[in-house]
Amino acid sequence: MQRLFLCYVDEAKRTISLEELMLGLTAGGLTAEQKEQTLKVLGKTTALDFLDFLTYIPLFIHIHDHILQDPLGTVVYREMLTV
Repeated sequence: MQRLFLCYVDEAKRTISLEELMLGLTAGGLTAEQKEQTLKVLGKTTALDFLDFLTYIPLFIHIHDHILQDPLGTVVYREMLTV
């Protein structure tokens, strides 16, 4: 789990910024609506620490699995082009 956390973390602050989280959510194939809902759930949180990461581990595992299955984002881009 810690290795996955380190993929997202700002090493100086030891947290995941919301900007980095949004990048991960996009790479993970989440829709704009899903990303917006995620931000609502996080509320006024400005960064995620390791405990937060563990709390939301199913989300990070989904992102990781999606990236491994579609590393170039072809599914996301295909959907964008067909709209």
